[in-house]
Amino acid sequence: MAKQWNKNSGRPDNRPKPAPAVEVMGAGEGDPEIAGATEALTRLGGTDIDIAIATARRYPRSVEKFIPELRAMALSDPEVAEGCYYTLKRKGKGGEEVLIQGESVRLAEMALCVWGNIRAGSRIIGVTPDGKYIEAQGVCHDLEKNVLVTETTRRGITTSDGRPYSNDMVGVTGNAAGSVALRNAIFRVIPVALVKPVFDACLALVASGGQEGDQKVIDKARRVITKLVGLHKGLTEERIVAAIGRESVEQFSGEDLTTLIGMGTAIKDGQQTADEAFPPAKKGPVPASSGGEEPPDEPGVEDAVLADGKPGGEKVVADLIKFAAQHGRGEPRLRQEAQRRFAKTLEELPLGAIEALEEWVAPRA
Repeated sequence: MAKQWNKNSGRPDNRPKPAPAVEVMGAGEGDPEIAGATEALTRLGGTDIDIAIATARRYPRSVEKFIPELRAMALSDPEVAEGCYYTLKRKGKGGEEVLIQGESVRLAEMALCVWGNIRAGSRIIGVTPDGKYIEAQGVCHDLEKNVLVTETTRRGITTSDGRPYSNDMVGVTGNAAGSVALRNAIFRVIPVALVKPVFDACLALVASGGQEGDQKVIDKARRVITKLVGLHKGLTEERIVAAIGRESVEQFSGEDLTTLIGMGTAIKDGQQTADEAFPPAKKGPVPASSGGEEPPDEPGVEDAVLADGKPGGEKVVADLIKFAAQHGRGEPRLRQEAQRRFAKTLEELPLGAIEALEEWVAPRA
């Protein structure tokens, strides 16, 4: 067989030839748009893929050093370890709540760095035709083994009542979807069995605070709760404590603290929202009065409008109350929604009606 010659040196080209790529397609296999995205992501700065694979095989990774190096990085600081796992609540087969814990995006990034001879990336594919979801794709390419994996994830971009997210929220949600897709692709290339010892060590470090009622655990839990409440409007300490299954922070154990931190990581990574992790308490039935009569109606702003004698105003305020009841009576967007939906009529409302509306909303915020 004829030898191949290097055009630059005029000598035989003895560089190792890369083996055929083993490509493992994830969701969206066969889609020309995703195939184009994969091709784009497998190029980095115009570097020839053959040279990159040959270099990776010339300087192979050490699997034996992977776990010690990853452990040293993940356990270098307690706060770093806290970000290496997530916790999600899901319904079990019997309807009971179960906790699911897994490797986070941050741990995937560390594993990517330590594994070496690998490159990965993610991109937003676009919004689904129905406008309800945004899709992102993650790609991971092991240069040494020449294995390429793609993963596609989607995230909802509408509210519970079907309204679309704002442009900023769509961007944030898209970034979260891209991070999750990247993590999934990385852990389909890097064996999770090699990552699990480090994952378990991170959980053990976070849960090492002590037993139920230990002051160290309580203080740490209070700091985490304060941070979560400050980051998410409407979230309260009571909702967080109830979601953990406790009556007060003083009852928290090391395991409870681990769960709380993992739920915070899941929110940060975009795997769930604060309302999904810490749902508001469900309202119970209205108790009947002792005399057997119907409980008196709650004073509403309709009465204030009618007393003011301005015709037509009560309809607007009643609609606003209905909107507030559906989206949270303390919803900060209430007045913005009023201006958007009833701008002209709102300007015609008497001042007393607006003040009554604010008084009706404020105590329930």
